[in-house]
Amino acid sequence: MIASLSGYGTTVSTLSKTDGCVAKEPVHHDLACQNGSRSRAIAFACLLWALIMSEGYDFGVLNGAIVRIKEDLQCSAFEISLLVAVTPLSVIPGSLIGGALADWVGRWRSLLFCCMVLAAGPLGMACCSSKVALFAFRALVGTGIGAGLVVVSMYLAEVSPTDLRGRLTLLEDVGLTVGMLLGYFANLLLLGMEDDWRWMLGLGAVVPLAVLSMLFLPLVPESPRWLFAVGKEDSAEETLMAFVGRAEAQRSIAAMRAQQREVEERRQQAAGGKSSGSPQLSDWSSSVGDLRRSAGLRRMLTAGSAVCIGQTACGYLAIAYYSSSMLKDSIGERRAFMATISMGVAKLLVEVVVVLVLEQVGRRPLLLASAAATTAASAWLAFAFMFSLGAMEQALGFLLFMAGFSLGLGPICLVYIAEVFPTEWRGEGKSLVL
Repeated sequence: MIASLSGYGTTVSTLSKTDGCVAKEPVHHDLACQNGSRSRAIAFACLLWALIMSEGYDFGVLNGAIVRIKEDLQCSAFEISLLVAVTPLSVIPGSLIGGALADWVGRWRSLLFCCMVLAAGPLGMACCSSKVALFAFRALVGTGIGAGLVVVSMYLAEVSPTDLRGRLTLLEDVGLTVGMLLGYFANLLLLGMEDDWRWMLGLGAVVPLAVLSMLFLPLVPESPRWLFAVGKEDSAEETLMAFVGRAEAQRSIAAMRAQQREVEERRQQAAGGKSSGSPQLSDWSSSVGDLRRSAGLRRMLTAGSAVCIGQTACGYLAIAYYSSSMLKDSIGERRAFMATISMGVAKLLVEVVVVLVLEQVGRRPLLLASAAATTAASAWLAFAFMFSLGAMEQALGFLLFMAGFSLGLGPICLVYIAEVFPTEWRGEGKSLVL
């Protein structure tokens, strides 16, 4: 991956000229230029995907770690539920922080912040000796996860070629699932060793530290959309050419110029004809004004919110965190961890299928099918536990739920909200709906 990324540097124009993406070249070089751009986009997506995978690990590893933490620290059921709940509760401010930082200091610096937080949180949890410290560092992990989801999905959508954007963004959820599966395997492999839950949690810092070290190499560019938004149009175009090729870069720059003119005209009208004098990203005060004036923006916000609320309200987090705890009394800890691993495998397999068929089937049909499948699986789980059916029937319910969730509500959420908002509203919009 480093080899594919090499050549970005702090001056993208050098790379672009080397690859023939800036200067006019003979026609027979166009295909090679396009292939090189696609390779760089995919390699860069892999770097971002690694950070998303670490977030998935932090989610998945807690499934088994809470079983051991409860015994080791003598935690009550309420304290365990509080430890679990602090993650989604801190994801909310984390996503707001991530969106604000991405618009304020750029995507690269925001990604740097996410890596540091996602490395410090697991290390702190692994080393802490009190419940309060454990809760505090878990909140830090949740903040990093929320910020990372916003920054990575925004970053990825802004450097990907149009024909790859949907699939590359969809791979974010695949990365989350792979990370969760690694967390489930870590739970099983480390179970029984001394300080097992500390090792389970502490390993979550490895990938963020690796990504952090790569960010300091001169290989990762700033987002072209952000560069354009702060007035660095030449740098934005050069970066786009390196990632998507000359033709698409020119179309994207033209579209951004048109969008910028529309935003400026709208704000001039709101300000009584006074121009801001420079291109700028949306801030929260102007965003509220845009929402009041634009029915289109309100529809975008409603659509994005509906998809994200559906993802959370379906019960996914409860099953992702508590499956091992709910099964261990009937089949034991080790077999419960193995059942959770099978749940993660089913989730991953369905997501791979979704990646392959997304562009042919479309977003809405898959979201509706996923909502129906998770509803049916939840009803089966309620029936299985209410009437004390066997452990196999209960485990089957978890597996079916995860498969149904991965059909749409899981992977398509990030794709949908990355596509639904315009550039100047993307940071605030994604922060709000996530």
